[in-house]
Amino acid sequence: ILSQKNESEELKIGAQMLYLYCKNLSKNPTVPRYRKIYTNNNSFKKKVGNLVGAKEFLSELGFVERTNFFEWSETSPGTKSQLDFALVALEQIQKGQVGDTGSAGSDTSGDKSEQNEVIEAN
Repeated sequence: ILSQKNESEELKIGAQMLYLYCKNLSKNPTVPRYRKIYTNNNSFKKKVGNLVGAKEFLSELGFVERTNFFEWSETSPGTKSQLDFALVALEQIQKGQVGDTGSAGSDTSGDKSEQNEVIEAN
């Protein structure tokens, strides 16, 4: 949904912000400040909050929506690998390399059917 339901420029800007969230979390999964994304933050509102499918995308990565923020909760064994795959997909979105199907391409590692579910579900 992210790559199909949003304008190209909005998507690139939003993907940059989502990439930053995911990269910080991937590098520092135990640091509390990287486990939360505040939805009342102006950057989130302008760059991510208006994207169709952004909330669902974050939920697929293990973020749980709270009152004014999303909080990452590594509850399933695949959550970290989904987060790492999201980094690859978001990087490709920023470069305009995601096709109409919503998949992120073929140069990623791991189980591709599971990885494509993350992108196509969003």
